[in-house]
Amino acid sequence: MDNLKSLFEKGQYELIIKLTENSKQPIDVLLRLLSFVSLGNDNNALQTIENNREVLEKNYPEKVIKIHFELLLKNRYFDEAKIALKHYENLPYISQTVEEILRKIPDDIEELKSFENSKVNSPDDIETILLNSSDNNEIGEVIFSLKNYNLNLYKDALKDFIKRSDVHPNFRTYGLLIFVENNLDENIGFLKDGKIMIINPKKLPKPFVDKAYGMLCEKIYYKTVKNISLQETALHLLNCYIIDTYPKQLDENSIELFADAFVALSNEYFGNQILLNDNLKNTKDRIKRVIESTPELRF
Repeated sequence: MDNLKSLFEKGQYELIIKLTENSKQPIDVLLRLLSFVSLGNDNNALQTIENNREVLEKNYPEKVIKIHFELLLKNRYFDEAKIALKHYENLPYISQTVEEILRKIPDDIEELKSFENSKVNSPDDIETILLNSSDNNEIGEVIFSLKNYNLNLYKDALKDFIKRSDVHPNFRTYGLLIFVENNLDENIGFLKDGKIMIINPKKLPKPFVDKAYGMLCEKIYYKTVKNISLQETALHLLNCYIIDTYPKQLDENSIELFADAFVALSNEYFGNQILLNDNLKNTKDRIKRVIESTPELRF
C-alpha cells in the first residue's frame, strides 16, 4: 500500500480521510487536514484543527496557522478569526513569518468586512432570488454564500426554494444540505424526482463523510490503482451520483458491486470494452441513467 504522502500526491484525498480517521500521528493529522482543504471541505478542515490543535501546533505551527486563517477568512468567520488571533498571539515565538501573518490579520479582517458590506445581499434580496430567480449564476452565488448568514433570516424562503420545480435539482440538493449542516430539527418538504418528500434534515447524514462512502472510495482506489485517469473518473462519477441521489444513502452491503459498477462505467466512458455479468451490467446501467438524467448545470 502506498504511504499517505504518496496518496496525497496522487490526489487520493477521500482515501486519506478514511485511513486517518482515528490516527493521532502528526503527519497523519496534517495530511487529513490538507485533504479536507483540497476537497473544499472547509468546516471539517476547521474541525480537524480544533480537535488536534496541540499536535498540529507542536509539529507544524507555521503551516497550521497559515491554513487556519486562510479558512476562517475565506468563509468570513471574522469573530472566530479574532479569537484564533488572540490564541496564537499568546503562544511562544515561532518564526518571523508567523509574526508577520499575525500582524496582518486585523487589517485583512477589516478589509474583507468592508468588501462584504459593500456587496452583501439583504434578507429581502436573498428571499427574492430564492423564490423567483431563474438565473443560475444568481442562484449559485446566493446558495453557496448562505452559510455566511443567519439561517433564521432566510429559512422560510429556502424551504420554498427546495420545492421549486423550475431550478436545477442540484441547487435544491445544495439548499437541503444547508439545513443538514445547520441540524434543522423539523419536518420539511423537498422536491426529488418530481415528488415532494417529507424529511427531517437533522436526521439525515452528511454526504461524503459517511462510512459507506469511505469504503466505496477505498474499493475504487484499489481497483484502479494502476490507472489514475480511470480512478479519477470513477471517483468523479461517484460524487456526481451521490449529489444526484441524495438523501438516498449508499448501501454498505453493496459496496463491492457499486465499486465494480463505477469502475465499469469509467471504463465505458474511456471506450474500454470489458465483460460484465448481468447484475454488474444492470447496476452500471442504473448508475449511468441517474447521472445522465440530471441536466448539465450551466452558468
